[in-house]
Amino acid sequence: MPARAHLWDRLGLVARAMHGAWPIADFDHSTASERLDRAAQKNEFGTPISTFATAFSTLQGRRHSADYDPRYRVSRAESIRHINEAERAIVELEGAEAGDILRMAVTLLVRSRGRR
Repeated sequence: MPARAHLWDRLGLVARAMHGAWPIADFDHSTASERLDRAAQKNEFGTPISTFATAFSTLQGRRHSADYDPRYRVSRAESIRHINEAERAIVELEGAEAGDILRMAVTLLVRSRGRR
């Protein structure tokens, strides 16, 4: 367990990078969503990370609609389902293998060739 806790501490940099603390890439939630969705579709991760990636992408799309589509409406029941989906995804992520977590971090942080 201590090694896993250490891994989570080190991956705290992913969260800081995603929120602009370090200029690792022109990184935003849409980019994260696209990268995770593409990797999940290619089955690059184990099931827990793939489940998390799919939920992140789906929920990010819904959040984008809520922010930018004035016609987008969500009922209380739908909101609760979205919250439950997010919570299940986090539980899946917490149960992921260390190697899959590292692959996810690399997927999120490393730019593709040819991109600056």
